[in-house]
Amino acid sequence: MLYIVKNKSTVLNFNKIYVRHPLVYKNKDILDITLFKNVEYFIEYPKWDKTTIYIQLRISDSLHNLFINNKKKYHDLYTRYITSTEQSEHSVNNFINLYNNFSLSKLEKNKVLLIRKRKLFKDEKFIVLDGVHRLTVYYNKINDKKIKSTYFDLN
Repeated sequence: MLYIVKNKSTVLNFNKIYVRHPLVYKNKDILDITLFKNVEYFIEYPKWDKTTIYIQLRISDSLHNLFINNKKKYHDLYTRYITSTEQSEHSVNNFINLYNNFSLSKLEKNKVLLIRKRKLFKDEKFIVLDGVHRLTVYYNKINDKKIKSTYFDLN
């Protein structure tokens, strides 16, 4: 749910924001779903790509958040995930650098992109289209309850 606060900024609760991780990418298994066995998730079979299957889960349960909170334990898994999904720009070093040098002014200029999903869910949900790493850092360093619209756009 979107809320308006006193300064007229819209606020979005993190419990409504979901990220997508490829479980299968180009017909190749990427993540073991048992990693997420104790959390709420949804499976997505995109019509535009029959070779990929996504898992949608809250940012708090995402691989990105697991990695940020336990780099040693999740380093190899995160590295394999990034390599297997051909996302070299999101390397461990780049992610840690983003975390260490995070700036709200930079986030305001390079906002997280969300899409609103109503049909798939009982309640309104928002899926991150771009900015999972930035959102994960915000979630861990700034506020793990909500995010102001200053830092996201709705597609």
